[in-house]
Amino acid sequence: MFRIYTRAIILNKKNEVLLLKKNDRQKLGGGKWMPPGGTLEFGEDPEMTLVRELKEELDINVTSFEVLGIKKILIDGVHWMGIYYLVEVENEHYKNKEPEKHEEVARISQEQLPNMLHADLIKQAMLKSGNT
Repeated sequence: MFRIYTRAIILNKKNEVLLLKKNDRQKLGGGKWMPPGGTLEFGEDPEMTLVRELKEELDINVTSFEVLGIKKILIDGVHWMGIYYLVEVENEHYKNKEPEKHEEVARISQEQLPNMLHADLIKQAMLKSGNT
């Protein structure tokens, strides 16, 4: 089986990245911090998924995005391909609209990233933004 997911790297003016902490009950990524995003639904393209997931999870409106990188992983016999985007949003306000899935939402600085999932792509986005 092959699945595609998207992730959004959203930086503020202080170059902090917006991350979600998944509940321990989540099968994929439970208990881990990760960028917002989700899995493609039937008939969607990755960009549609990105915009939909940010609205559903955080009530954020996307203004622009660019592909930052791609990750491939195998989990329980499923081949996952993740498309990571550097995303600009309408404003920096957000709210956790899915507390049953995400126990916390926070802005994280580069110094706090070393042992986090997806840290390599997040650091790449921070360098690309020119605010490091």
